[in-house]
Amino acid sequence: MRVRRRFPTLQYVIDAGFMNQDECDFIEGVNCKPGQKYWVPISWANSLALEAFQKGYIDQLTSFNNVILAIKEFRVAMEVLIKFDQIPIPIAYPQVVFLAVRVYFLVCLVSRQFLESEFKSKTQMRFPIPIMTILELIFVLGWMKVAEVLLNPLGEDDDDFEVNWILDKNIATGMAIVDDTHAYHPPISCDKFSDPDYLPVYSQLSQVPRTLTGSAAKVELTNPDDEVKLMHLEPEEAPDTDDRKSLFEFSLRKRAFSQRKMSETLSSGASPKVEPRFAMSLSTANFRQMRNKIAAQPDRPTLETLNEEVEFKKKRVHSTDSDTSSQI
Repeated sequence: MRVRRRFPTLQYVIDAGFMNQDECDFIEGVNCKPGQKYWVPISWANSLALEAFQKGYIDQLTSFNNVILAIKEFRVAMEVLIKFDQIPIPIAYPQVVFLAVRVYFLVCLVSRQFLESEFKSKTQMRFPIPIMTILELIFVLGWMKVAEVLLNPLGEDDDDFEVNWILDKNIATGMAIVDDTHAYHPPISCDKFSDPDYLPVYSQLSQVPRTLTGSAAKVELTNPDDEVKLMHLEPEEAPDTDDRKSLFEFSLRKRAFSQRKMSETLSSGASPKVEPRFAMSLSTANFRQMRNKIAAQPDRPTLETLNEEVEFKKKRVHSTDSDTSSQI
């Protein structure tokens, strides 16, 4: 509303220097009814960005894409703002809420009074002032005042947005970026932080920041001078858990696979050098028996193994049916 009072017509915008007369005439000549014409200057910005890219002022396609995306985000934000302005909250909704709250507290004013009675209750305390009702009234009315302010955040209240100040600030900032700081930077020189022994300084009135440390950073489990002995844990000495069993079986399967590869290499006439990657504490006979058992199984099921399994199940079912018929 404050911007509307500042610029009642487009002539005020021209007098303020935000628009030229030919631009105003072009906007007024655009036939867009019903609807608003906020998108016309945005279309000019797209055309100027395309012209700058074609003339080589924007030499990278990525930079041109970023400019178009920034203009698009501004257009979408303007569209959302206009939709909120054109479709406000129906006036009946806040009226019903305000009326319901006030009627509720009028009823509480009568219903929550303490009455004098001959029957005395040991669990009910008598207070001449309804403290909880007063607190409830303060909280609910406070929330209602906040809701009243949020109904029109672009109004003329003290708590609304200062849109005129935001416009002036954005224009001043944009002009300063283009006129004063574009294509300029101070000369690069060594500062105090180039010294590796320089430490940050603080004023006497400021608080020295606290150092961030982990929760277990200062826990001392052993003396730094003590000698720590490391040892290998054998598989059978480890705790009997499912994870360790699966890891042990995987190690055996991997060892069996390497043994088969070595046998194939030896049969072909080569002599590779294989170094053991882990030590086994099993006996030689048990290890060979387990290795042969795992080596006989394929790494993944093939068509032949699946057919054999199906034939075995059929034979089992056939034998079960024959046993049942013989018993009958």
